[in-house]
Amino acid sequence: MCSKESIGKMPLFQRNTSNTSLFRVFLATSYVKLADAYIAEIGDTLSTFQAIGYEISDTPNFSYTDSWGEKKALTTAAAWTATSKVALNDCAKESTWVLTANQSATGNGAAWTTNTLEAECEALTPQFKNLQKGEVKTSTGG
Repeated sequence: MCSKESIGKMPLFQRNTSNTSLFRVFLATSYVKLADAYIAEIGDTLSTFQAIGYEISDTPNFSYTDSWGEKKALTTAAAWTATSKVALNDCAKESTWVLTANQSATGNGAAWTTNTLEAECEALTPQFKNLQKGEVKTSTGG
């Protein structure tokens, strides 16, 4: 279970930059769990890192952005972004890892998607794409 208390302990692990792949996936997973809990409690809305209880600090290698911003209804929009401050092996500086919140096709919570990474960056975080879950609601047009 992910809680504010467990996330508060992350800075100790955060200093271990030798395992940035595992760490980044852990941070994103923690965000999704807290966001899902917030959505279940409040309804089909999402809010800021602070409002959902997600605490994070930049590291020497990455900056993290609260892409969602203020409380608003679920739409297809970036919610969590990690941007590399340095080149990591063959993965270029300023590469981004993005979690996008989408309205769920079932109407229950959010459907999550991840951005497509360049092969050099995906090699660093092969599990990142596995954070995708749920079916995204598509409009029927008309």
